[in-house]
Amino acid sequence: MTETSIQSDHYSDYFHALQPIFNIELGKNVAYEIQFKEGVGDGHGKNTSEIDQEYRKRALSVAVNMKLEGSINMQFSPQAIVFENGRYVFELLDHAKTIGFNLKKLVIEINEGDLIYDAALLMVLLNDFRRHGVKVAIDDFGAGYAGLNLLANIIPDFVRVHGMLLTDVDTNGAKLSIVRAISQVCLDLGIEIIAKGVKTQGEFKSLRKLGIVLYHIQ
Repeated sequence: MTETSIQSDHYSDYFHALQPIFNIELGKNVAYEIQFKEGVGDGHGKNTSEIDQEYRKRALSVAVNMKLEGSINMQFSPQAIVFENGRYVFELLDHAKTIGFNLKKLVIEINEGDLIYDAALLMVLLNDFRRHGVKVAIDDFGAGYAGLNLLANIIPDFVRVHGMLLTDVDTNGAKLSIVRAISQVCLDLGIEIIAKGVKTQGEFKSLRKLGIVLYHIQ
């Protein structure tokens, strides 16, 4: 995992971690998820939506400067996506064009654990983003509110299965059955699965038998 610091004159220092997503068949990283972690800063405060947006832009610029191969995954809450009819995402798309980042390498991640208050607008905006070449992912699938309904409505390009479902999947028959069912649904819908939080060889072997090739390295 790669970490760099990004600083502001007005807010606390933040670190963004570039967490790789590894394709076991290709033997290389094919994407990086950008996560923000608050550092020791000047104590100014809170991780508001505007601050989040500033650091998304900065992190994308860093990724371009580092010449990273593969996609860049950016996290947005459903509320941030629908805010002012997609303002934050469209701002990021404009910034990406300005710095020469290929929009086909941008993945917008939605955390399944977040409540969705305007599902209709969310679907409209996601489809609009896709027309620009952007891909969509559901993060922490299996841990939140929306579940299969969100999966059916969005039909994302990627689903990252929550680590709690994968822990002991090699010894827990119920978890294995659930993950197998998710895997089959995703296969039917053309969705790629990303396994998150795999800790043991036994878990890895069980997931490989299900055909899962993408692994989020934390």
